Amino acid sequence: MPDEEPGTSKEPATESLLTTFSSKFKDKLWQARQSQRIKDEGEPLTIKSSISYPPGPVYSPPWPTEQTWTAGWKRLKSIYEAEVSMERDVIRKVCTTSFIAAFLLGGASGYQEAGRVYEQTHVGKAYLSQRDALVRRMDYGILKFSINGTKTGVKAMLLAGSIIGITLHVAAYRAHFSPFYFPAFSGAVSGVLHGVGGIFSFPLGVIGVAKAIGLGISSGFTLAAGYHLFALSIDKTADESYWYFKNEYEKELQSKVDFDAKVRRVMEENPDMWWKAKAIKYVKQLEEQERQKHDF
Repeated sequence: MPDEEPGTSKEPATESLLTTFSSKFKDKLWQARQSQRIKDEGEPLTIKSSISYPPGPVYSPPWPTEQTWTAGWKRLKSIYEAEVSMERDVIRKVCTTSFIAAFLLGGASGYQEAGRVYEQTHVGKAYLSQRDALVRRMDYGILKFSINGTKTGVKAMLLAGSIIGITLHVAAYRAHFSPFYFPAFSGAVSGVLHGVGGIFSFPLGVIGVAKAIGLGISSGFTLAAGYHLFALSIDKTADESYWYFKNEYEKELQSKVDFDAKVRRVMEENPDMWWKAKAIKYVKQLEEQERQKHDF
């Protein structure tokens, strides 16, 4: 048998093939045994991980969940007695944001129409100068912008604030949250407000109210879908994710309240800190120094 040249040995390749074949054969044999065991015993064999994870925190309402009308009113009362409250802050932010956004959109949408009306109603009118005509036109446009914007802003604030406010208060009263609160209350509030004040551009009457209810329900289902995505993203149920959000939100609110209290105390104790921005910078420096001490 001829001698093999150096570097041309096939033993490593043969060993690699044997190892691969052996591992695959063992896997197939193990799977066959597990299948036979499932057939014989009727229960699957589960592989337990060597890593054990501690159970996460269970988020629940911060009040007793007794389902009586007196307990529900106590929970509603605690919203306004607490130092920080997610419900109060969210309603305030929703009302403010909706009013500002609708004020700008409503004013801008009626600005061109106001210019056209001004031209029609002031044809042939004499002005002191070209500048006087321009100033009067701008004043009329600003006035109409403010009027139209305020009307639209108040309507949007009433609509959004009522829907969110009722939803949060019902969740507190029942100590339970459901994403279907959004379409239910959105449809009801939209129908009532349009029937009473005509907040939408739909015609008044039964048909207009029905259209408003349909618009409210469809927008409510959109909010419910977004909330479901949020609950799925944190791997919690709809009710538990609501209380998780409330817990984290009020923690952030409490930290802001504590920070503002530190700033006020610094301004009171140091007459040189009369400017709030300077006091805020000083408090942040103190917190950073304290954080560095704990790090080391």
